[in-house]
Order: sequence, then structure tokens, then C-alpha cells
Amino acid sequence: MVKHTHTARDYRAMCRQVHQLKKDLAQKDRKAKRFRHRVLAAKDEYDKRLALEKQTSDIMRDSMNKFNASLYKLKRDNKKLKRTNKALSAAARRSKRTAEHFQRGIEQLKTNLKNKQPRDRSWAALESRLTH
Repeated sequence: MVKHTHTARDYRAMCRQVHQLKKDLAQKDRKAKRFRHRVLAAKDEYDKRLALEKQTSDIMRDSMNKFNASLYKLKRDNKKLKRTNKALSAAARRSKRTAEHFQRGIEQLKTNLKNKQPRDRSWAALESRLTH
């Protein structure tokens, strides 16, 4: 078996190799730091965008809820007014029919009064009718 002694030449080669490995490691660390900073910056940007989108959607939701509340209130009011209007128009038709009915009745009474002799409604006329 051959004995191997470490000479100065081998030692310098190993030192160069260690130095090169340290240099490569430092470069990879720098790249990793830059990448991490870019990722964090992108994350912060997306977090800001997300917060803005959430705020916008909250505002839109609130405005839609307020709009829906007023819309449904208007719908309810319109429905009530429609019902009231329908009831009033029905009452107006009934009162018109009633007024026409009364008018016909008054006209019939007038024609009956013109055609018939007026009755004497005094006590004397009543007694004379009862005694006959």
C-alpha cells in the first residue's frame, strides 16, 4: 500500500477548492436572499391588492344591501298602494252603482207620483177609511 502524505501542493489545492465552495455558497445565499426579497415584495403587493379588492367588495356589498333594502321597501309600498287603489276603485264602482240605483229609484218615485193621485194622509181621511 502506498503511503500518501499531504504535501503543500495538495493543501493549496484543497484550500482553493474550499475557497471556491465558500464562494459558490455565498453566491447561492445572495441569490436566495434576492429571490426571497422579490417573493416578499410580490406577496406584499398581492396582499395590498387583495385588501383593496376586499374593501371594494365590502363597499359594493353594503351598497347593494342598502339598495336592496330601499328597493324592497318601495316594492312593499307599491304593493300596498296598488291594493289600496284596487279597493278604492272597487268602492267607487259600488258607490256609482248605488248612486245609479238610488237615481233610478228616485226617478221611479217621481213617475209614480205623477201617475197617481196624491193620498190624503190626514187623520180625518184615515178615520173615514177605517169606518167604511
